[in-house]
Amino acid sequence: MILKDTLGCDFAYNFTNAWSVTLTEGGIFGAMTIEQTAEIGSSPLTLARGRFPLAQPTIAMGNFRQVCIFRTPRNSGIRGEVYLKPFASIVWIFLVAIITMTAILLWITFKVESSKLKIYLRFIPSLLTSGLIAFGSACCQGSFLVPRSMGGRVAFFSLSLLTFIIYNYYTSIVVAILLGSPVKSNIKTLLQLGESNLGMAIEPIPYTKMYINTSNDPAIRSIVRNKIQPLKDPQSIWMPIKEGLHRIHDDPGFVYVTDTFASYDLIERSFTAQEICDTNEILFRPEQLLYEQMHRNSSYREFVKIKQLRILESGVHRRHEGKWIKKRLHCYLSSGVLLQVGLEYTAPLFIMMASVYGLVIILLLMEICWFKYWKGVNVARFMTFGKN
Repeated sequence: MILKDTLGCDFAYNFTNAWSVTLTEGGIFGAMTIEQTAEIGSSPLTLARGRFPLAQPTIAMGNFRQVCIFRTPRNSGIRGEVYLKPFASIVWIFLVAIITMTAILLWITFKVESSKLKIYLRFIPSLLTSGLIAFGSACCQGSFLVPRSMGGRVAFFSLSLLTFIIYNYYTSIVVAILLGSPVKSNIKTLLQLGESNLGMAIEPIPYTKMYINTSNDPAIRSIVRNKIQPLKDPQSIWMPIKEGLHRIHDDPGFVYVTDTFASYDLIERSFTAQEICDTNEILFRPEQLLYEQMHRNSSYREFVKIKQLRILESGVHRRHEGKWIKKRLHCYLSSGVLLQVGLEYTAPLFIMMASVYGLVIILLLMEICWFKYWKGVNVARFMTFGKN
């Protein structure tokens, strides 16, 4: 309508539901070139080598993005690396070394206090117990046994102060990582998506079908081989956009291939803020500029090009583009939104706890067997000594 007002003329409209059926036939492009039933298209088109003999682009009017959209699968993998991220490897090494040295120092301190300073305790802690005391202090758990000498207390206090600072820094970073940003899938490329076990559907658009059938991209061929050919009914891969977005909403991990200019508005109207932040995007095909195109021999081509350039320079096109076309999905999460930490982050902790409990049971059984063994040896020695 803006171009119509700028040109100062009336339009007769021919309606079609596609850019083109093939590369050059049907749809808007076919009406402007082969059929010659229209002079101007209402929608910009992508550039293609096969179209240049018939049409010539005038000016770029937008972008074409076709993406694979899916919510993060619930089984997206165990992510234990978040608990190691706050510190570099060298920091972890130094921290373990400090705790080990402090444990040895505490063990020596308890020994010296008992033998030299005559400070008697209910028992003298072993090296393992001293290590447990040092580790408990590092985890801000305190200790039931503290050195009584001035030097020992200074050593224990220095460890507590150091680990208190490190512990608070560590926990704040972990909490920020867990609650600061939504979980994203490890699938980042189209080839990884084609080799994954995620379900997929595609919006039934003619140019998408043509691209899938003609593209030699290894990622596209992988999708055809792994997602389309194994289906009992290959036509079931094509799904209307409303049904596809509904599947994305209800089935995390389901992938739907669609155009961004058609899907973003529907997603923002039907998804919550948390669900939008949970979405992942992978480009299905390279992003392209959309050009207004006219018949190569059209007598109005240069005149229309000048008018379109004027619309761009005046800012009218940008204003309407920002109002009607969404270029990305925005993740808005207010501070009042309750974020949940999923099993992908807590599973390493549960696995660690189960492993430690298993190790404890094994050690307990070994101690029982060892105790029974030495008890039998001592009984045998006693009986032998009694006979003698």
